[in-house]
Amino acid sequence: MKMLGLPGMRSYIYYSNPAEPEARQAGTVTIVLARPEAPPDPSEIRVATETEGDSHIAICRPATDVDSPTRSLKFETYIAELGRTIVFHGLANTNGYLGKFVVSDLSATDPYVCEVTAMALVTPTMTLLSYANDVPISVWRVYISPAGTAQSFVRVTVPFAAKRHGNRHQLIRSEFSAITSAYREGLNLCGASPLYAFISFYRVIEASGSLKKGPATKGTGAQQRVPKEWDQIATWVAGIMETTPISVDEAKLIIPDDARGKKYNWVVDQLREIRNQIAHGLLEENAAPLSVVDPNLQNTVQRWMPLCRILARSRMNELAGPAEVPLGLPSAVAMENRRTQAADASASNGLPAHSTPPSAPQE
Repeated sequence: MKMLGLPGMRSYIYYSNPAEPEARQAGTVTIVLARPEAPPDPSEIRVATETEGDSHIAICRPATDVDSPTRSLKFETYIAELGRTIVFHGLANTNGYLGKFVVSDLSATDPYVCEVTAMALVTPTMTLLSYANDVPISVWRVYISPAGTAQSFVRVTVPFAAKRHGNRHQLIRSEFSAITSAYREGLNLCGASPLYAFISFYRVIEASGSLKKGPATKGTGAQQRVPKEWDQIATWVAGIMETTPISVDEAKLIIPDDARGKKYNWVVDQLREIRNQIAHGLLEENAAPLSVVDPNLQNTVQRWMPLCRILARSRMNELAGPAEVPLGLPSAVAMENRRTQAADASASNGLPAHSTPPSAPQE
C-alpha cells in the first residue's frame, strides 16, 4: 500500500470495515500507544481491533496482580467549556499494559474534527499518566471512524525506505557537518516528536546563512520562491529532495496552499512564528502557556513541517557541502587540492582568498 507524502510525515489511509457496512450513528477514535524504545513496524497496517499497542503503564495481569487479563480502565474528564464529564477507556494488551485509548459517542462527521476532538479529550490524561509515573507515553497510530459514514481512517507516519550508498571519498567542512547534524536529528524525530523535528529543521534554515559559500556551490542561481502551479511544485519538491517524480495530489499534501508562489523569506517568517510557539510556549506577552501537545499546534506543525524540511535541504544544497575526491587519493593531498581550488575560484571572482585555511574537512 503506497502512503502519499515525504517519509517521516503523517499520512491518512481510509478503509471500510466489513463489520460496519452501513453509516455509523456515532464516531469512535482509537489512539494506539507504543513504547518509544521499541516502536512497531510502520509499514504494517491492521484495523484498530487487531492493533494492541503498548506502554509502560501496567493495568492488569501479568503486569500486576489483577485477576482479569482483559481489564480496561475508565477515565473521566470534566470539560469546563461543555459543563459535563466525558468518559473514555484505556484497554490493556495481552501482557497487561495499557495499549490504547478508545473514545466513543463522538458526533463529528468530519475526520479531522473527530480526531482533534478525541485528542483534546485524551491528551491531558496521557500527560498526567506520564508525569505521575515518570514514564513516556507515546502516540503511535490513530484510527478515526467519524459519524455518518462507514469509512474509517488510520493516521500513519510514512516510513523511510532503504537507500543504496556506494563507496565514496568525500571531504566535508566541519561547519557544514554541524548544520547537517541538526537536519539528521530532525529526521530522527519526525515520527517520535514532530514538534522538535520542526525546530531542528528550522535551525538548519537559520544556521545555513552563516556558512560561507565555497567554489562548489551546488545551488548557484537557484530560485528563491516556491513555484505557484502544482505541477511545477511537484517537480520542485522532487528536485530538492532527490526523489522519484511525485504526483500533483502528493504535492498538495506536502506543500500548504498558502505558500504557493511565495518567496522563501515569506515562508521563513511563517515557520519562525510556529517555531516560537513551540520553543517559547507563549502566543503573546502575558498569555497562558501553549501546550506542546495542543492538537491544533500539532496539526499546524504537521502541515508546515514538510515545507520546513524542504527549505532546509534547499538552503544546504546552496552551500559548499561534501566534495567528491578520487578514491584512493591521500586525504592530505585531497585537502590541499581543495584549498587551492577555493583560492583560485575566489581570485577569479575578484574576492580575497582566505588568509587562514578553512576548518579542517572530515572524511
